[in-house]
Amino acid sequence: MRLATLCLLLIGAATTAPAAPRDRIGDELVLDIDKPYVTAKIGQATLLLRVDFASKDVVELNTPAAIRTGLPFENGFEAVIGPISLPGIMARGVIETGGYSAKVQVSNHKRDCCIGADGMIAPDMLPYRTVRLVRAAGPAPGEVVSEQRLDNADGTGLNLLLSTPKGPMRLQLALWQSRSIATAAAGARLAQMGEGRLTGAVFNTPGPFGIDRPSRLLKLGQPVKLGGFRFDQLAMRLGDFRGNLNQPAVSESDSDDILVEGRRKADQFAWPVIYVGRDRLAKCSEISFRRKPDRVTLSCLPPLAAAG
Repeated sequence: MRLATLCLLLIGAATTAPAAPRDRIGDELVLDIDKPYVTAKIGQATLLLRVDFASKDVVELNTPAAIRTGLPFENGFEAVIGPISLPGIMARGVIETGGYSAKVQVSNHKRDCCIGADGMIAPDMLPYRTVRLVRAAGPAPGEVVSEQRLDNADGTGLNLLLSTPKGPMRLQLALWQSRSIATAAAGARLAQMGEGRLTGAVFNTPGPFGIDRPSRLLKLGQPVKLGGFRFDQLAMRLGDFRGNLNQPAVSESDSDDILVEGRRKADQFAWPVIYVGRDRLAKCSEISFRRKPDRVTLSCLPPLAAAG
């Protein structure tokens, strides 16, 4: 339950709302993988929502969109990005799109989550059994199709929950990130599995709500394969959710550099997640979600590793 608190679960009673109509679930929704937007109505507002596999188990709205819904918001839950906490509000509502509907929880954190859309929604919250994100050009010769079970038992969002010799790891598909990014805990475990070292200068990577997080490049001496994805290097967020895991060693070529770390928040713990970005997902012509049991199907050119 501590992990759920970390990743946007409800910390308080939700708003009481009138009984919603029975869910009306459609069979399939097909969207452009490069522009996965859906128009939907929530409350009094018609909204443009970004479909995002890395979204949590609420519909997160920008502040103007939340106001337009007319829903009776109450105090909700904190969004936590590393050591930064954003208090939030939430309400219950019904999403309607394409003649189908489903009950949802709606949240806002007084800071916009999304550029070019009113908010974001995970595919399992849409009123469809299947949500397909497809590339207009269609599949390329040599693509491999794979299907994997998805986990969302703790409300952190749809993810591949994997067992490794160094402990559990999670992968979340993050089409809105140009590069794959690991939390500090995920980077620590990757380094243990693949003889990894930190190298190069500290730089910022984008986190939720436009909050930049200090990161560094983690290079692995031995590539690690997780969930069909191959990792030989990726960005690692330095101060986020490492718990008591040791930070990877620094490359000998950078041994004279001084790495300055902020003090870790006392209640932070290990949350090992890799957000798989477009550096790998650009090789996929289709990413499809299907519910009960929740699973994802990938149609991609191998290997699923970052170019260059």
